[in-house]
Formats: sequence, C-alpha cells, structure tokens
Amino acid sequence: MNFSSAFTQKMALISLMLGIIFAQTTTAEERNRELETPHAGISAAWGLLACGESYKLTWFEGTPNRVVGKTYEELLTSLDSKPDGTEHGVTLGCNLNVNHMGYLLQAHQAFEAILLTADTLSQKHLNHAKWGFQESFNFLAEARLLKGNNSLVKGLRNRFKADDDPSTKSQIELLTEAKGIFKQGLLEATPSLMGFSSVLRPVGNEGSALPFLVNNTQGPTTPNEFQRYTELLNRYGMVASSNAKFMFFKNNVKDVDNPPYRNFPGPEDLDLNHDRIQNEVGRTEAAKLAKESASHLYLQSIALASLQSEDHFQDNNGYQIKRQVNDIDRLYQDIQSGFNPLLLAGDFVPYQRVENFLNIAADRIKEATEAEQSAKSALRTYEVDQTTLASELRSQTSQYVDQLAELTGISPDGYDVHTAQGRQTYKDEVFHSVTEEQAGTIGIEVLAYQQALLATSQVRTQITNTAEKIVIEQQRSGDLGKLFLKNGEELSLLQYANTMATCCNVSKGSSTGTSKGTSTGSSRGGSRGISVSGGLGSFSISKSWGKSWGTSKGTSNGQSWGTSEGSSRNPNIEKLAKGQSAMAFLQAIQQADVDAINSGALLKNMALELATLDVSLEASLKAEERQQAVVDNLFKKAERILANYAVAIADFDSAYYNDPAYRMEASRTEQAANDSFETAIELTYYAAKALEYQWSEKFNNPVLRLDGGLPEPLSVSYDPYVRAESVFSAEFAGSFSPNLGDFFDALKAWDLKMRQLRYPSQQIAKVRFSLKDDILGFGQFTPDIAEAKFRSFIEANRILGANPENRDVHFEFTLDIADESIFPAHPNIKVESINLNLVSTASRSVRGDNNMSPALVDLVMLDRSFVRTFFTEYPIKDDIFSYTLQKGRILEQSPFLATVEASIDGYASPEVVPNTQLSNHSPAVSTWMLRIKNNRYNNRKLQFQYLSDIEVELEYSFGKPKDIQFPIE
Repeated sequence: MNFSSAFTQKMALISLMLGIIFAQTTTAEERNRELETPHAGISAAWGLLACGESYKLTWFEGTPNRVVGKTYEELLTSLDSKPDGTEHGVTLGCNLNVNHMGYLLQAHQAFEAILLTADTLSQKHLNHAKWGFQESFNFLAEARLLKGNNSLVKGLRNRFKADDDPSTKSQIELLTEAKGIFKQGLLEATPSLMGFSSVLRPVGNEGSALPFLVNNTQGPTTPNEFQRYTELLNRYGMVASSNAKFMFFKNNVKDVDNPPYRNFPGPEDLDLNHDRIQNEVGRTEAAKLAKESASHLYLQSIALASLQSEDHFQDNNGYQIKRQVNDIDRLYQDIQSGFNPLLLAGDFVPYQRVENFLNIAADRIKEATEAEQSAKSALRTYEVDQTTLASELRSQTSQYVDQLAELTGISPDGYDVHTAQGRQTYKDEVFHSVTEEQAGTIGIEVLAYQQALLATSQVRTQITNTAEKIVIEQQRSGDLGKLFLKNGEELSLLQYANTMATCCNVSKGSSTGTSKGTSTGSSRGGSRGISVSGGLGSFSISKSWGKSWGTSKGTSNGQSWGTSEGSSRNPNIEKLAKGQSAMAFLQAIQQADVDAINSGALLKNMALELATLDVSLEASLKAEERQQAVVDNLFKKAERILANYAVAIADFDSAYYNDPAYRMEASRTEQAANDSFETAIELTYYAAKALEYQWSEKFNNPVLRLDGGLPEPLSVSYDPYVRAESVFSAEFAGSFSPNLGDFFDALKAWDLKMRQLRYPSQQIAKVRFSLKDDILGFGQFTPDIAEAKFRSFIEANRILGANPENRDVHFEFTLDIADESIFPAHPNIKVESINLNLVSTASRSVRGDNNMSPALVDLVMLDRSFVRTFFTEYPIKDDIFSYTLQKGRILEQSPFLATVEASIDGYASPEVVPNTQLSNHSPAVSTWMLRIKNNRYNNRKLQFQYLSDIEVELEYSFGKPKDIQFPIE
C-alpha cells in the first residue's frame, strides 16, 4: 500500500504537531533531583542538564517558572545562546563555553557513561542515572526537533529567495539545512536507542515525577522516549521527501536550445540551472536524494521496529515512518519512469476562465479512454505475437491460482489439473480443508452455515420448551383451583361450627325488696338481615330491613323476694354462623378465580411467544437456505475457476493472428491511445493548476481545516491523488486506478470540500485610490507640493515614442497587501474590473482639444503577484502566496496587459467601460507598469504637464471563488 502526501499536507501536520512537541511539556510542579546518598558524577550530570534546559525557562523575580512557557521564537533564540552562568541574577554554574544545545549533549553523554558503570551503583543511584538518561534524551531530541522544524516550515512556505538580500535562504537551502539538523539528531539518538533500549520507555504511565509526557496514537499522555525518536525519524523523512520533491518538481526540466540551433547557451536559449550544459540535472539529483533518503529511513525504521512490540510500534506513530518510506519510494519510481510535470519553468497562471481548462481536459480524458479501450480491443483481437499471448496466459494462471487459494485455502500448484483424476484429488483436499479446517473464503462461509444450523436448532428448542411450559401451567392451574374449593368448603364448615359454639349463656341468683311507682315509656326497634349464597365462579347477596314502635303507662306497688336461675340464648346465632361460613367459602372462591385469571394471561403470553418463535424459525430456515446457497455457489465458482485454470495452462504453442498486418494495426491503435493519454495528462494538469489558482491554495488530499482540526480526506477512491502532480502517476485514462478520470473527479470533490471548509463566501467590493497620494507617497505633503512633485515625476518618466510631438508616459509602481492601507486583509482578493480617471490641474485641462473620447492607458502586471490565503491570521500570522508572472518577449505580448479607457476629470464620451482584462488576478503585484502611448488617436493631444493625479477605481472580489461549472458527463 502506497502512502503519499503533498507539501501543504506536511505543512499542516507540522503546524498541528508544533504546539504539542514544543509547548511546555513539564507537568511536575517541582522535580527533586537531590540524591540521598551523594554521587559526584550524577550530580555533575544533573548540573549540565540544568544548564542545557534553562533555555526553556521563564524567570520571575529570580525564580524559574516551569508552567509559563516561552514563545516559539524565544525558544529558538534562547537555544542558540550560551548560558553565561547566571539567569536574572540566579547562579546556575554554567561555566563551559558552549550553548544550551552543547550542554544538553554533554549531559546525555555523562548519564550514558554512568550507566556503563551500572555494576558499581546502588539501586537508588542506578534509578537516578536511568531517569537522567531518559530526561536528557528527551531534551536533546526536543531541541533537534525545535530547530529542524523551524527550517522545515520555512522551507515549505518560503518559495522565493529575495535577490536583493543575500542573507535570505532559498527553499532548497532551508530544506537541506533542516535535513542536516534532523540527521544530526538521529546520529546522537540512535546509539542510545540501540545500546540502552531497555532504559528507554516505549510506553508508560502518567506520574508527577515524570517531566516528559507525550501523546501517542492511543491518546493517553505517557512518558515515552521511543515516540520521541519516532517523531525525529518521521520529521527526517518529511524533509528528505520534500527536498527530493522540490528538486523533481521544480528542476525536472530539460534545457532548451531554441533557434538558431547549435549555439547553446545562446541568449535565446533556456539554461534553467545556469550550468551552460544542455541537460536535466534536476531529475538526476532528485533521484539520488530520494534513493539515499529512503535507504536511511528504511534501515533506521527496521531498528526501531525490532526494539518494540508490534503494538508499541504502531502506537508510537511507527506507521508514519512506513508512510514516509512508501512516499519516497513512489517518488523515486516516478523519477525513474520519466514522469515530467510539463517542463514548467515558472508558476502556472491561467489567462482564461477555469471552465475552459476543465472542459477541454474532460473532452481529452473521454477521448483517451475511448482510444485506450480501442487499443485493448485491438490487442485482444489480433494477438500481436506468441510472446504476448503467453504472457497474458501466465498472468491469467496466476490470477486463477490466487483466486483458488483465496477461496479454498489450498493452492492448485502441485496438482495435475490436466487430468480428471488430478482435479478430483484437488477437490477432495479442498472439501476436507474447508469443512474441517474452515480454510479460505469457502471455509468461512461453511462456518457461517454451521452457525445458521445452530441458530435454527436453538429456535426449535425454544418452541418445544414453550409448549411444555403451557402444559405445565394448565395442570398447575387446574390442581390449584380444586385445592382452593376443597379447602374453602372445610373452612366454611369449621367457621359455622365455631360460631354455633358461642350461642348460649347460663346464670343463677336471689333478690328481696319492695317497689312502688309509676312508669311511662315508649319502645322502638328494628331488624336487619343478610344472606349469602354461591358456588365456584359465582355468588349472590340478599338484604332485609324492618322497624316497630309503641307506648305504655301504668302504676304498681308491692314487695318481692325469691331466687332465680335461668339461661340465655342468642336467637340469631344460626344466621350469624351461616354468614361467617358463607364469607369463608366466598374468599376461597375469589382466590381460585384470581389464580384462574393469572393463569389464563400467562397462557396467552406463552401462545404469543410461540407465534413469535414460529416466525423466527421461518427466518432462521431462510438464513440457513441462503447460507447453504452461498456455500454451493462458492463451490461452483471454485469449480469454474479450476476448469478455467486447467484450460489456461494447456499448451497454446500455436498462436493465431500472426499476420503482420494485424500487428501493424494493433501497433497503430496503441500509439494513438498513448498520444491521447499524454495529451490528456497535460491538459488535466493545467486544469488542476487553474483550479488551484482560483482558490489561491494548492490541491491537497486530505483537505486542511482552518480551525486546525484533523484534515478531511476526499474519499477512499481518491487516496492516490494527494497533489496536482499526482496526475503524472496515472497509468490509465479510465480503465484502472490510478487513472485520469478518477483524478478529474477528485478535482470536483476537492472543489466541493473547499467550499464547505473555506470561508468567507465570495463578496464584491470597490476601492478608489490616488496614484499620487496613496501609491507614490506624495500625499504626505501639502496639496500644492504634492501636485508639483507628481508633475515632476510624470515629466521625468516621459520617453520618446511614435509621436515625436508628444512623448509617451511610462513608469512603474507597486501595489501591496502587506498592510490594510488599500486592501483589507481578506483572503483570495482578485480583480474584477479597473477604471482610471486622469485629473487635471485647477488651471488647465489635460485635454488638448475638443476630443471627448476616453484616454487609452496600458496597465501591465510584471514580476510577481501576491495573494493572501484562507489560512491568514492577520496581523499575528499572515499567510501570503506568491506567483511568478510570465513575461512576453515584448511588452505588447504580455498576457497581463490591459488597455484601460480612462475618463478625464470624471467625463468621457462615449462613456468609459470598466476593463476586465485582468480579472481573476491578484491586484497585489510587485511591479505594475503604467504606459500611455501618445501616437494613439485618443491620446495624441493630451497635455501631461497639466496632469494633477491619476485615480484608480478597482472593483475586486474576495473569499471563495465563484461557483465553477464542471463539465456534465
């Protein structure tokens, strides 16, 4: 599997990682390096490390603070400086004449020397020495990453070297510098990794005593020296790959001997590397760099992988190393295969609508695909020769072998498939392999079929168990109902007997006395009764009520004595006993009814469960049938492949269609397909570069996010296309990936993704400025002085042209976007239209006659243009892209020339029309040329001695480009 990444992707990865790697990584508030038992060597090594790491510290009132970190630039400046023994008045004892990096290297070497005497150390001293070795390793690797990344980032971003500033470095110089720094870091770290791998940690747990904590792919923050080394190796791979790619894509050109020939290098020739030799040295150097870098990276990655487990290697970002190796290997193969990005010497800038490039590229891709298909058809039809046929058959047999091995787990090699007996032997082995050992794709499906059988058996068992549950529940419900009735009858009888036993009372006594009196009274009474009757499942209650009343009056007197004996009996006792007995029986009946209801509901639920299980059984049987069909089809497929394999390896010694006429026809179709393919590659590349120009950003897959989040890939189908130059790795027009059709679709997907992830949307604005005041800088003077200086400037820049009576005006100026003095700090600012107005002095008009026609003014873009990208964070972190503009042999042939109609004092007849010749180009250009040719009819009588100012009204767009109409397939 190949992994590739474009320059911008690596820049994004670097930007994302810088905050992690070079932020303050110390988590312990205070680290105790004091030894309980003194050891001079360990104490001295800790002192060296303290001097080296002091470049990271910030100081407050003489005290180092480990929580507040320095800025990136402060760290770089401090790292290269020498500690003079004190920091803000605090003595550190740093008396050696080396910088902080030197102290870090000496500290690591000191701890390494102590570990070599481990047999003489106590356990506590040994632990301290290991800790110091780990810390010094981390500090040293971090410092190399800090410096190397600085050069790497600048090398990837700084695309041009200032010719007037010898102190600036070119892109290739910065990349070479970064490569040297990372290489030096690896030379320092590799012996430690190989010799003390048991001391260094591939993984660890977070703790307050561990100062270096990193994030691996698993997410936790852990102490991990192997991850540090992996990152150092990964950055070496990045810069080595970028260095080789720069040589390939920027210098991958041939010198050109233009007519007249055989005088190279003449003034008309193109000697791109200025070596006065007609060659393509960029390709040779790029191949050499790629081969060397891939070898180094591969060998060191082997050592890194051998010292860790496979899981630790992956967790510690080892997969990135493999990706770098594959990326450089692919680049080397591209170089050796002769891919050449169009021999472009400068930046590609489109001079027409991007839709024109897209339409013609789509047409050529379609034609190339058709030509490719015709060539394949001709090749199959005519069979160029026996060698071609044999090669095709060998390829087929290899495919059949691979397919059979994948299906059955057994390769047909070694079996005599020419004979029926040999094929049957192979089939018997296959059947045993797939059914007993579950080998190959068929074995996996056989296992799935067995699982389907088990699922069906499980459903059937559930159905049987549920039916048994129903029978058990019915039996239980009947038995329980009978028990309730039997017990209810017994309880009713016992209750009746118990109540009747309380019916009667017996009493004895004697009395003597006299009585006299009168009595008057009344009486009132009533009666109430309840009767209950019922049986199993039903019962009834009846009630009765009655009242009586009356009065009596009389007198009596006399005397009485005697004894008495008697008994009393409750006259309603039988009724009470019957009522109590009926209630006891009623409760038993009610309990039996409730249980019957519950049992009925349970039986219904079980019936529903049976219905559900019946459906599940049907589904399980269908799944079983389906899986059996899958297995049967795979066996049949293996049969067919085996038969095809037997045919393919048969003897085809006598090739057919050996007529030379057939071979000639096939060769012609192949040549036509190759020509169409090469043309389509070139036009598709132009389309990709034109699309990049619209966005002011390089095509990159995955697409970088403005918020710093993880880049978003386009699609799995577009993984082979990571940059615009990936088009040269296409092998087909439309048959197999990577092909031009998929690359073109990737451009569509990239445009769509960019419209989702970039903002703001396109907006139109206007700016009106004065060349005199805002561009030439005369606005700082009083109006009179400014006007005089401008007239002097115009006079000094007049040259003799085709009209000897009125000299031409010819001068240069610069439009800048470094600040917001003219244009706001918006991304992707592009010209929409330009208007000019010539302003006369107060005393006289620029017009020399009654000609009211607009003046004709030439505006030409030269040298370089600049555009602010969507990643700008103005003014903290600006991001400006630059293009080199192509020149014509003469000024009139420049593709960036616009002849603008200029009004004079705001008036012209006919009315001026805004000029759109330079639309879609950035207005920020290092050199604008303004030219007024006075041999033209509209300009012949202009009087420039009365020109007070030239006003420019520029309409521009910013943000996303307008919607691009891709061709409809």
